[in-house]
Amino acid sequence: MCTSIFQIAYDHSHLLSRTMDWHGLYAFPLFVPRGYKWSSVYDGKEYINKYAAIGSGHDRKMHADLSDGVNEFGLSVQKLTFANASRQYAKTRNEKKIQLAPFEFAFWAMTNFRSVQELIESLPSIEVMNDNEALNEYGDADLHYAVADPSGRFVIIEPLSMPMRVIENPLGVVTNAPNFKREVNKLNDYMPLLPEYLNGQLSYNSQHVASKDFSGKKQLPGGYTPSARFIRAAYLKERSDSAADQEEQLVNARNILNSVTVPKMSSRSDTYTVYRSAVALETRTLYYENYSATGLFKLVLNDSLLEQSKEIFFKEDTSNFQTISLN
Repeated sequence: MCTSIFQIAYDHSHLLSRTMDWHGLYAFPLFVPRGYKWSSVYDGKEYINKYAAIGSGHDRKMHADLSDGVNEFGLSVQKLTFANASRQYAKTRNEKKIQLAPFEFAFWAMTNFRSVQELIESLPSIEVMNDNEALNEYGDADLHYAVADPSGRFVIIEPLSMPMRVIENPLGVVTNAPNFKREVNKLNDYMPLLPEYLNGQLSYNSQHVASKDFSGKKQLPGGYTPSARFIRAAYLKERSDSAADQEEQLVNARNILNSVTVPKMSSRSDTYTVYRSAVALETRTLYYENYSATGLFKLVLNDSLLEQSKEIFFKEDTSNFQTISLN
């Protein structure tokens, strides 16, 4: 369970935000440098990153990992749960392909490509693998991926075939629902979608995909199913005023994400929104807030950080409950 939102401001800046809904908090702000060496848990093959990146991540058995983030060229990749994806993963080793565990794809993509287009062009050479022939068992890691860059292009990459399938997404919203087209069709009951959007003719950098007349449409659904979260996030993104700049984008994102943030409810499920994050693509800035802390933490991939040669974890800096006293 996760929800992602992509926004374009009047000043042409871009912000990709998300909730991370999981069983516990394992990801914290993380910096990974250029030249970072790591080995895949699938086959032990060694990789060396071309580009530095920051994001929300943690240290796995054989390498650091990012669940979302942004690299030094503004390319951002997120991984989100995706029902039954593992049934379509490749099963057999192939020395001619780059073969990765599903949870490694976002990290590999962010640290090796400059743009959405570059990444898409590489997809025929990569396979996301189940663990039938893996060196390390990792079970059913059902994932798909949201990808954006400063051109304003936002796509979903789905591992329902190899090469993986690319879905253009000017709507700017994605959850873990298994059929994106079906989710978009449901929106017709809640908003007046533009014909050019429905016909696939809407250009990049379109903050809105619906007209302004919402009269006669259904009331928003409650609950935290993928469809309910998708509809609420898309509706509120459409109804919200376009932001002037990055700061207003962040305010909008936090308020929209409030509608899909899952509280701890043990009687319902053991998953909840363990953290929320946003990355500003032009300024290479990460904003991060976890469930238990009250602060919004900021990490910038600036020149000083780019000079660092080792990964840096910021776990201890982001776990405190903080308040600001007014008297």
